[in-house]
Amino acid sequence: MLVGPYLQERNIEFASAPIEMVQVERDTIGIDHTEAGALVAAKWNLSTMVQELLRSHHGAAEVPEESRAHLAVLRIVDAVAHEAMIGYREECKPNTAISAEDRSFADASGKDWEETKLEIQEAMKAALAGLSRICS
Repeated sequence: MLVGPYLQERNIEFASAPIEMVQVERDTIGIDHTEAGALVAAKWNLSTMVQELLRSHHGAAEVPEESRAHLAVLRIVDAVAHEAMIGYREECKPNTAISAEDRSFADASGKDWEETKLEIQEAMKAALAGLSRICS
């Protein structure tokens, strides 16, 4: 969500696989969204754990065992944002797959999950609208 709009404004295409997207970001602007997110979290004085989770949510680094559930939640929310096309143009379909391991941490399946996913997407859209008002 941080560097995607920058790449899209310049019509830079990237694949739907997260690892490939991260590499395109690095090649194009010298930093990827995982590192950018960690830097923003540090600037905002968020915990080291939050910084490491942001840095590693595409598997770039290992997190301690006690942080695995937090990482699963972050990856799930990332996939939900992708599915809602938050931070993407319509023609750039991102990867929305959630791993079985991550699903097991959050019980992300079934009818309740579909309802929860919609609630998360609505909350994301409301947060983005609020940020837009603050930044304009």
